[in-house]
Amino acid sequence: MTKKVYDREPDTLRYQFTKESGDEIKTPEFVMVETYKSQEALEKHLGATAFKDLGKTFGNEGLLAKDLAIFRVESVAGYERRKSNL
Repeated sequence: MTKKVYDREPDTLRYQFTKESGDEIKTPEFVMVETYKSQEALEKHLGATAFKDLGKTFGNEGLLAKDLAIFRVESVAGYERRKSNL
């Protein structure tokens, strides 16, 4: 999926799939962190067949423990260029 987004959506600046970690976590929560060049790029992504198919797959396969939530946020502080081996 990542390669498809990278190849087909050049205005998607960041696309990361993360999960809650730790030995005590029995049912981790997953979070997708995405950054877009513009509002139009976000709307294009939300309308993309790949995005819609992913949502359908999650629902059809019973992969969601709770409803999918999408939050629009703005950066307050931090950076995203360093990579971690953690």
